[in-house]
Order: sequence, then C-alpha cells, then structure tokens
Amino acid sequence: MDRSVLSLSRDRTGQRPVMLRISLWWSFFMAATGRTAGCATLCASQLIFGGGAAGVYPGVARSFATFLQPRERARAQGLIWLGARWGGAATPIVMAILFRYFDWRGSFTALSCWVSSGPQGATDGSRASRNHSRRRTPP
Repeated sequence: MDRSVLSLSRDRTGQRPVMLRISLWWSFFMAATGRTAGCATLCASQLIFGGGAAGVYPGVARSFATFLQPRERARAQGLIWLGARWGGAATPIVMAILFRYFDWRGSFTALSCWVSSGPQGATDGSRASRNHSRRRTPP
C-alpha cells in the first residue's frame, strides 16, 4: 500500500522530491521514537516509520534506471546493499557513542538531526541538478 502511494507520487513529481520526503519522514519518526511515552506509542511510531521508509529501495532502483548507464547499475546497486549492511553493522557502535553523551531519547533526536541535515541539496534546482536529471543514453 505505502509503496504504491509513493510510486504514484514518484511518477508525478520525480525521484528527488520523493527521496527527500522519505529522508525527512525517516528523520521525523526517528525523533518521534525518542519521544514515545510507552509501548503502544513506540509500536505506533515504528509502524508509521516503516510505512514511510518502504519506498527507499524501489526509489533507488528507479533512480539507477533513470540516471545510470546499464553497465553501471549493478555496481551501484551492490554499493547500496553493501552500505545498508555496513550501516546496520555500524549502528550499534554509533548508538553506543551517542549514549555516552545523551540519554536514549536524546540519542534518537541527535541521530535524526544528523540524517535530516544531509538531503538539503537533493532538490536545489541548480543547473547541474537539472542537467543530471535527463536520462542518459548508453554509448
């Protein structure tokens, strides 16, 4: 369900705005996780969080199909999957470091602020961004 809604939005607005929305959704619900009051709100927050983040991998695959030449796609997809696995492996270490400076709630908020600061240039409207959005043709 959530993927179909994101797919419709992606078809209307393009890749970059949808990926920006997914990033901001992720950041908002990461911070919301740190602000939950009990088990019920934690479960609700995580359920909504997962629904909004569901479009990441289909969006990345579509971006690769749009912006990369066919021979570059496999390597790019492999790097995305590698990064996801390494990110999962590094997360406990990062959280342990954050726990030294913040309580568990503050750690989620700090992580949310860090992630939300990244995608600001994704839809900057610059000439390079517009030129790159045109589909490349294979040589």
